[in-house]
Amino acid sequence: AIATKYGLRPPRRRHLVGLARRIAVPLVQRLPSVKARLSRAAGGLVGRARFSPEELRASLDASLATLRTDYLDVLLLHEAVVADLGDALFETLERCVEQGKIRRFGIGSEAAAAAEIYRAERRFCPVLQFEWSVLSREALDYPGSLVITHRSLSENFPQLRAWLGANPAVARAWSRELGCDVGSAAILSRLMLAAARQANSGGITLFSSRNPENIKANAWLMQDQLVLRQGAALAALVARDAAALLKPPPFGRSSAAPVEQEFRHADRPAPSPG
Repeated sequence: AIATKYGLRPPRRRHLVGLARRIAVPLVQRLPSVKARLSRAAGGLVGRARFSPEELRASLDASLATLRTDYLDVLLLHEAVVADLGDALFETLERCVEQGKIRRFGIGSEAAAAAEIYRAERRFCPVLQFEWSVLSREALDYPGSLVITHRSLSENFPQLRAWLGANPAVARAWSRELGCDVGSAAILSRLMLAAARQANSGGITLFSSRNPENIKANAWLMQDQLVLRQGAALAALVARDAAALLKPPPFGRSSAAPVEQEFRHADRPAPSPG
C-alpha cells in the first residue's frame, strides 16, 4: 500500500531541521516531558499548508510524480484541524477519488485533533491516523473509520520503563501477573507494541525499525494471541496502577482493558525496542 500526507510544507531551512533532530531525539528519550515544547519550537521551521483545493491538487500531483505511481492508496490531511476543512476541500478529495488518483483519504493528526474532526467533520474521516500507546486514555472507538495508530513506543517506552524502575515493587507485581519480566527492555517494548495492536485489532498498527530481525519479530508478535493478551493486560495494569502517567483523553473518551489473570511465558525471543 502507498500512503502519504498533505499538510506540512517542506522546511525552509532543511539543514536546521536535520540539526534539530540530532539534538532533540536523545533529549526526548531522556526527558519525554520536553517533547511538546520542542515540537512547538520546530513549528517555526516547517510551514503548514493552507488546505486549499489548489494546493492539495498540486501536492498530490507532486507526490504521484515523486513516487512514480498513478494513484495513492491513502492520502491523509496532516495536522489538520476542524477550521481547515470545508466543502471545497471535501469535493476536491472526492473528485480525486473519482479520477482514480487516490483510493481513500482521511486525517493524520494528533489524537485530540483527530477526535474533534471525527466529531465535527466525520465526512473527512474514512481513515484516521494518530498516536496511541498504553499511556493513552483514548478509546479507539471510531465507527466507520479505518484507524491507524503509531508511536506505541517512541517517548512512551522510556517513560514507562523509568517509572517501573522507580517503582520496583510494582514492576515485580506486574511481572508476576503477566508471567514475564517487565524489567526487561525487550519484553516491555514487545508488550507495549502488542497492547497497541490489541487495542486496534480492527485497524492498522504501525511500527518503525531498520533492523530486519526486529521487523520479523514484531510482525510475528502482531499475530501471537498469548502476547496480544499480555499486551492488553499491560494496558489495564497501567490504567490501574500508573494513572498519573496517562495522558488526558480527548473529549472525555476513555477505555480500560480487562486484566488477564493467568499467563505462561512465551517461548520465542522478544524483539528489541525500535
